[in-house]
This record gives sequence, C-alpha cells and structure tokens, in this order.
Amino acid sequence: SKLTIVVFIGIIPVLLYYFNVGPFKKILLSTSLVLLVLIIVVSGILILLPDFSRTFLYVETPIAYSNDIGIKSASVFYALGYCLQLLFYPHPLGFYYGFNQIPLVDWTSLRAFASLLIYCIMGCYVLITIKKRTLMPLGILLYLIAIFPFSNIPFGWAGIVTERSLYPASLGFCIFIGAGLYNLSETKISKIFPLRNRNLMWILLIIMLTLYSFKTITRNFDWKNSATL
Repeated sequence: SKLTIVVFIGIIPVLLYYFNVGPFKKILLSTSLVLLVLIIVVSGILILLPDFSRTFLYVETPIAYSNDIGIKSASVFYALGYCLQLLFYPHPLGFYYGFNQIPLVDWTSLRAFASLLIYCIMGCYVLITIKKRTLMPLGILLYLIAIFPFSNIPFGWAGIVTERSLYPASLGFCIFIGAGLYNLSETKISKIFPLRNRNLMWILLIIMLTLYSFKTITRNFDWKNSATL
C-alpha cells in the first residue's frame, strides 16, 4: 500500500546474489516477476484512480527549486547525513523536516562535507569487501539502495527527509549493527571486559534495544489524535 516498498526491487536481487541462492538466470527471473507486479500496480493506479499529481511548493522541496549546483549537491548530502543521524541517534524527532528544518547549505557546511566523506567511505568499503559476502558490507549496500530514491538525487523529495522513507533503509542499518556487535564481541577488544565474548555482545545489544525502545514508546504518545499531532 506504500510505494516506499519499491526499493525491494533492488534489495531482492542483491540478497539472492549475496547468499548464492541460484544461477544468474534464476535471480533475473525472480527480479523480473517483482518488477512485473510493480508495473501492473502502477498501471492500475494511473488507469483506475483519479489524477493525483500536483505541484510541490518551495517549502516542501527547496532543494529541487535551487539552481545552484553547489547548494543543491551540498544540501543533498546534508539531508543524507541527517538520515544517518536519525538512525543512530533518533533525537529530536519532528513531524516535518521541510523548509528551514533541513536548511539549504553550500560546501562550507562541515556537516555536508562530513556526510559526503562518510558516504564515500561507505561506498568504497562496499566495493572493496563485497566479494567476501560478509554481513557488514551487505548492510551498507542495502541501506544505500533503500535510501537512494528518497535522497533528493533523482528528484526533490517532499519534506526533504521523512522518517517513513528510512523504514526500508533500516533493514540495512540493523544488519550492519548486528554484524558489527557480533564482530566486536569476537575481537581482542572484548578482553578488556571481564566477560565472555558472547556475554559482551548480549549486553551491548540489550543496552541498544532498551534505548531505542524507550524512544519508540515516548514517541507513540505524540500520536494521541490528529489534533494533538
């Protein structure tokens, strides 16, 4: 019921390849069937439902309205960095991240430059390690695939950043964090603590789940009713 699910057209073939499910023809066939379903659904929407296209206002998509390539590109990476921040540290949360919540910036912005650097490192890490088919690069790759349609690169995304668009991307984030915690528990770092390796992993996992659960529960009270929201 939500078009944000369309990112799985990219995620499914990656998973089939990564876990060596079958020959390339089988992966291509499976992906083609999913793509066919998408074409049928979108065609049905366009044919059967009234036209729902509209012109987006500047306050909704200020990045799309900018003609300065420096400001446009820096603002894109500023927003992408904000997406990562929301996954790692989801505070503060808002109900809208449009104009002036996510500002238009140029490349003098340290946050935009830092975000560009982080995404370049992520991309290089995936390219270097993807043949090993380990979980950490898989998590990053799935995140990059899932976040791209909502990155303001293919088109201006209404609201610039939306929490709902991060939901598919959180699959990659969770895989990366889970694999990272497991790897951490298996390294020499774990010897600093008077705990067995697996105990360290469970303690770190419980701390994370407690913090994220607390944020989720407190956030739910913002949805008391439409007027309160």
